[in-house]
Amino acid sequence: MDLSGIQAIVSASNTVVNWSMSMIAASLLAILSTSYIKPVGKWAKLIYLAFIPGWFNLVISINWGNSLTRRGIMATLYPDRINAITEKMNDEFANELSGFYLALVFFCAWLLMYLLWWVFQDFLSKTK
Repeated sequence: MDLSGIQAIVSASNTVVNWSMSMIAASLLAILSTSYIKPVGKWAKLIYLAFIPGWFNLVISINWGNSLTRRGIMATLYPDRINAITEKMNDEFANELSGFYLALVFFCAWLLMYLLWWVFQDFLSKTK
């Protein structure tokens, strides 16, 4: 792998890390915000537990991105050892993307559950 390929992987990895950080911030804002309707029932609030595995997977994704950035720096500092340094970069980038996509699954599950609660909240409160 040459230096331009390494830079491309590191750049793509940094983009995923930025998205991951944005998703963590946005999900925290969703919990702490007061500008939207929040579930009031004890069971309805359980949908927020979907954030925990989402955050966990985002942290894993960020960790893989950190590893890729460090490998990119090492490859520029030690061009004579570029093959050994970049040996696992493709696997690490795949792991980073897998963690990110898995986190998306959990956040989409939260959004779906919240949307269902929002649509059916009047029906549920009338049946009690």
